[in-house]
Amino acid sequence: MDKKKLTAEQEHKKDIEETTDLITAEDLVEQAVYAANAPDCCPEEEQAENMLEMLGANIVDEDIYHDEEECLTMKM
Repeated sequence: MDKKKLTAEQEHKKDIEETTDLITAEDLVEQAVYAANAPDCCPEEEQAENMLEMLGANIVDEDIYHDEEECLTMKM
């Protein structure tokens, strides 16, 4: 059976999708292992922050945010 040859753009999109799937799977495993082995002495809030940090989420890093007075370009 002949397979249709992918264009360069289609091949690139396919590569990106495969990479995204691999990264997502890795993140899920990392979180599952952490959740199974998280120390009981850590509060749940700290455990949640640790899991978000594993994913590269900055939402718990208050230092990256600032208020309106500090940023003249912020629009309301």
